[in-house]
Amino acid sequence: MFPTVPAEAWLDILPENCGRVEGGPMSDRERSRAQFLDLITRPGVIEIVVALHEHNGSATLAELQGAGVARPSPALRSLAAAGQVCRADNGTWDTDPPPDTPVALTAAGLGLAHSLLKAGEWSQRNLPASDRPEWWERLRIRRSK
Repeated sequence: MFPTVPAEAWLDILPENCGRVEGGPMSDRERSRAQFLDLITRPGVIEIVVALHEHNGSATLAELQGAGVARPSPALRSLAAAGQVCRADNGTWDTDPPPDTPVALTAAGLGLAHSLLKAGEWSQRNLPASDRPEWWERLRIRRSK
């Protein structure tokens, strides 16, 4: 007969919690997950990645704005800091670039775009419409135009 284990004890034996002391430093895996979630939940990030993907990997700021991203610069700075996009003119992200500035997905950014699109497709197949992420509905509407 197996002893009954209180529900709160299971948290300590889950693989992602093994060896972690409460309040201790995050593992690389936990840090990576936190950075990913922080990045994709920033306003405009998902829309920019998908818009760049739909423009064959690169677009100008004006084209991004035309695709529905009202203020792309803050999200682009975050994406550039994470190595997902780059300025094709090798300019700086310290100031807002002019509208004709070309921006491109890096190899990592292309991988992120594919992952987001796959997650959206999974969501469409497996979640009721009311449970789908809000960003997927925005993309679905944009992509159908």
